Amino acid sequence: SNLEGLPAEGIFEKITATVEAIFEKLTAKTAQIANAVIDKLTIKELTITGPAVGRAVIPAGESKILINNSLVADNSRIFTSPLTPTGGKALIIGEKIAGESVEIYIESPLETDLIFDYWIVN
Repeated sequence: SNLEGLPAEGIFEKITATVEAIFEKLTAKTAQIANAVIDKLTIKELTITGPAVGRAVIPAGESKILINNSLVADNSRIFTSPLTPTGGKALIIGEKIAGESVEIYIESPLETDLIFDYWIVN
């Protein structure tokens, strides 16, 4: 804003240097925000897409399914939500193989397909 008295060829160098300095500060502040620890987070609506969510079926007469997903880690939390009755039985998270798969099972087979949604959180 105060460019009076500057030689004509130096104006653009000054503007460029100022803009670069501002962007460097913004980048540094953004990195600090991204690394901040959030103690409490309130979200009114959350949309999750991609390989972290899915739907699977344990076929009638079977008691387990292997879900192949590269997002699975040793410390993953995997949430399931049955879409069909489970006969009062819980879905259980079995063996996790990091970067490959997770096994989900039910204590004993059902007479109908067991359809459920899952969400992998790391």
